[in-house]
Amino acid sequence: MLGVSANNIIIFLVRANVLMSITNIWYTTDESHQIAAALRNGNMTNHEEEVIDELKKMTRLLSIIATHGLSQRDQIAALARAGFTPKQTGELLGTTSNTVSVYLSAIRKAAKRAKS
Repeated sequence: MLGVSANNIIIFLVRANVLMSITNIWYTTDESHQIAAALRNGNMTNHEEEVIDELKKMTRLLSIIATHGLSQRDQIAALARAGFTPKQTGELLGTTSNTVSVYLSAIRKAAKRAKS
């Protein structure tokens, strides 16, 4: 896999996810309320839309690379460890957030049983 470990990719995924969050926070805390309003109303400039789209594409691509060859359960566990919500994970893997939540519940129960 291009000489990159899955852990390094997951760390990068977390950073990309944080970057997306920071981008949203930066706009909402900016002195210009017009920019924040544009984002809330979906009236972003072409450049802002392109940046967000590229970040989403990069996140999707890296999540595919990081979880390639894993079972769906392991993909979900890896993305959850990277900080993705069930909704985000479902979108990345092409499944529903409910399916992701069921897997995460089973993973947590198995972890509790293993500790006992």
